Amino acid sequence: TQVLFHPRHSSATLGQHQGGGRSAPIVLAACGEDGLVCLFDLNRGPDEDENLLAVLNAESSVAQVGFFGPSGSGDGHLWCRTNDEAFVAWDWALACASQGDGGEGDVAMAGGGDEQSELCRLRDARRSLSESLRRAGVEANVDYLVDCHWDTSRAELRVCAGTGSGGLYLFQVAVESFDGARRESVVRFVGAGGIRAQANFLGQGHASVVRSMDSSGAPGGYLTCGEDGRLCTWWPSQRTGGCGAPKGRLGLTGGGTYKPY
Repeated sequence: TQVLFHPRHSSATLGQHQGGGRSAPIVLAACGEDGLVCLFDLNRGPDEDENLLAVLNAESSVAQVGFFGPSGSGDGHLWCRTNDEAFVAWDWALACASQGDGGEGDVAMAGGGDEQSELCRLRDARRSLSESLRRAGVEANVDYLVDCHWDTSRAELRVCAGTGSGGLYLFQVAVESFDGARRESVVRFVGAGGIRAQANFLGQGHASVVRSMDSSGAPGGYLTCGEDGRLCTWWPSQRTGGCGAPKGRLGLTGGGTYKPY
C-alpha cells in the first residue's frame, strides 16, 4: 500500500475544483493491491466516509502513484503504474469536482476508460514502450516500468523503464501545451503510437533490475537503485552535450545519454 500527500495547490486553483465555500483541501492518495486509488480531503476531518473525494479504478494491483501537472495547474493530475506493468493517468481534480462544476460527482468511481477524468491508459505499457524503441532504431525490449516524473525543464511527463540486465530508458508520454480556448496550460498525452524515446542510460551502471529512480536532485540528474545493490547517480553525457544520437545507440529527440557517476 502506498500513501501520498498532496498539499501543493493555490487557493485560486482549488476554488475552481472544489467550490468557493470550501477551504483548500489537503489531498491524500492511497492505493493498494485491490486496484483502487482513493483520494481523501484531510481538511474534512478524520471520518473516512466524510473526507473521501473520489475512487479511481486502475483495474489491477497498484504499485505506485504520483501527482503531476504543468506550471500553474496545481498538479491536478495523477499517474499510476500497476504490478502487471500497465500505466494509467487521471485528471483527479476533475474526478473530485461536483457534477455542477463539470466533474463526475463528489464521490466518483472512475475507471474503464469511459470517464472524462481518465487521460491515458496503456494496458500493456511494456509493448508500447518497446515499439517506441524500435521506431528509434533500438532493438531492445522493455521488461518493466521503474518510475514516472514530470520534467519541469522540458514540460513533459516521462516514464522510466528498464530491462532485466539493468538497461534504462526514458520516454515522453505527455507534454504541456497552451489551450487557447481555456487560456491555460494543459497536459496532452501523445497516445501509444506517439510515445518518444527521449534518453538512454549508458555505461557500467546497473547489472540487474532497477527498482527505484529519483529526479528531485540537481537539474538533469537522476539517482537509481537496483537489485544488484548499486546506487547510481546519472548525469547527461559530455560526449553528446545532453542531446544528439550517441553512436547509433538511440536516436534522441532532446534528452541525451546518461552515464553513472
